[in-house]
Amino acid sequence: LLHTAISSADSEERRKIFLEVVGPALEQHPATLWSLDDVFNPYLLSLFDIDTFVSWLEEDIDKRLPAVARSIPVHGQPLDDPARTILVRHGNREEVRQLLGSNYITGGWSGSESVYIERKLHQLRSWTEDPDPNVRTWAHEQLEYFEGRLQRTRLLEEEGPY
Repeated sequence: LLHTAISSADSEERRKIFLEVVGPALEQHPATLWSLDDVFNPYLLSLFDIDTFVSWLEEDIDKRLPAVARSIPVHGQPLDDPARTILVRHGNREEVRQLLGSNYITGGWSGSESVYIERKLHQLRSWTEDPDPNVRTWAHEQLEYFEGRLQRTRLLEEEGPY
């Protein structure tokens, strides 16, 4: 029902849906993004104007930013909004970088873990070229983590099953 309402709405109606329905739901239950992003394609927040989302977020930034950043998807080539906009505007906050980093680390794969990590590293390397310094800083922090993880994973994969 929500998807139908958003899809058929004009920009002002979408703004109203976000401010009256989606925003309050995110504030009360930020994990709603994880659940709904499995249903929505593209991701739920990508259906709304980024300025509407950011304005709402910044109205009560100390409460909303940490809550919502826990559930923001981190993906894309280049890095997609809202993760990129949050990093650009608030990436100087260590908590924001950590929360988005946790989101990026979260995931599953089948097959070789080292191949999965190499894909993550490839994506991160492209984000280190982003024009914004906050995005680059965050990407370098994640790059360091994944490079260490790749070394450990390769050692474990070489040892094979016990």
